Amino acid sequence: MVPRLQPGSTIGVIAPSGVFNPQRLQHGLDRLRQVGDFTFRFAKNLGERTPLIPGNLSQNYEFSGSDPDRIDSLHTMFADEEIEAIFCVRGGHGVLRILDQLDYDLIRSHPKILMGFSDITALLLAIHQQCDFTTFHGPMIQHDWGRATSEVSTITRESFQKLLVEGTAYHMEISGHLFRADRISGQLIGGNLAMLTSLLGTPFFPDVRGKILFLEDVNEHIYKLDRMLHHLRLANQLNHLHGIIWGQTPLAPTDHAFLRMIADRFRLPVAGFLPFGHAHDNVILPLGGVIDLQKHHNQTLIVRIAL
Repeated sequence: MVPRLQPGSTIGVIAPSGVFNPQRLQHGLDRLRQVGDFTFRFAKNLGERTPLIPGNLSQNYEFSGSDPDRIDSLHTMFADEEIEAIFCVRGGHGVLRILDQLDYDLIRSHPKILMGFSDITALLLAIHQQCDFTTFHGPMIQHDWGRATSEVSTITRESFQKLLVEGTAYHMEISGHLFRADRISGQLIGGNLAMLTSLLGTPFFPDVRGKILFLEDVNEHIYKLDRMLHHLRLANQLNHLHGIIWGQTPLAPTDHAFLRMIADRFRLPVAGFLPFGHAHDNVILPLGGVIDLQKHHNQTLIVRIAL
């Protein structure tokens, strides 16, 4: 069982993927301090506990640091008994390079909140699969808390408070569609579709049987989304799902015809578009948590998310 956050909790800040923006990172940290007066401890490639200035930042091509540095930073954060949660700065690319070099015995013996999305999906799924504790698909410091042009959304803030601080269920009523069912309930698994597909054939691909698969992606054409979904089908990973939930994905299909196509092709309940992923709203979805989703009136969904 991962611990809950409290006012003044120490949060580890890591950048296991792409190069980040120091100004947006600082902006995100400032906003998070307003939420819970948190203390932050920084990963090696972020300058550890030193001020966030460009001279302290490490870059290795398009990554936030070398593979050994990013691995060491993650291990250090999990081993540190004072750290209660680990938040990722941003996604990008690079997590797949380090998955087979992580010490899962160390991570398993120090369960704590780990949150991110996009490229971080691979890390969330690998640790959930190998260590058997809940990880969290949710807002990142740069992408969500560090937005320069808008405030953090109400959905993002409220789900953070309910799930990570209070440890209670989060409820929302949203516009959306549900096909081939009036209600679906079950355990959550999923994340970024491209990252999930990239784990096929590895020991880090999750057990999806009997679960509700939530998916999102960004900057992908419909033919690529269709190709990845059929890749999962051909690998026999869609046969025993309880349903699929699709997020609000920029530059991807956002009309109900896309949902109906998936539902009819795979003969599964399919819901969408829920506010998670690469969008302004980014509700927290716990991998291993549960969701209950039902139709309510015309094109309205009632959603309950719990640990």
